[in-house]
Amino acid sequence: ATGFDFPVSCRLLTPAHYRAVFDATAVRVGTKNALMLGRLNGQQPARLGLIAARRQLPRAVDRNRFKRMVRETFRVHRGELHGLDIVVLARSGFRSTTKPEQHPRLEHQWQRLIAEHRSLSD
Repeated sequence: ATGFDFPVSCRLLTPAHYRAVFDATAVRVGTKNALMLGRLNGQQPARLGLIAARRQLPRAVDRNRFKRMVRETFRVHRGELHGLDIVVLARSGFRSTTKPEQHPRLEHQWQRLIAEHRSLSD
């Protein structure tokens, strides 16, 4: 994968992929907006899975915005996350923040996840 594309090889696709992350979580970074769970996947490229439950974000527009923002920020940091499978869960706090607040908070979470990943790798 090159550039800022989001190929199938960078996605968690099956329930088994998601279950593996939930069962063997090595990294956990949470805020009131989102929870990021990560596990080492060997030497594969970073893969992303998204969960935006209707219970947490009742409006479709909020669920779609959440997924779009997470994918956009993941593309930027994908190179630094090599070797991780990541699941990002939406939390209800996401809808109570404004658009300009949401992006920096996601960026901060990615930075924390990268720092945790580096400490695991060393």
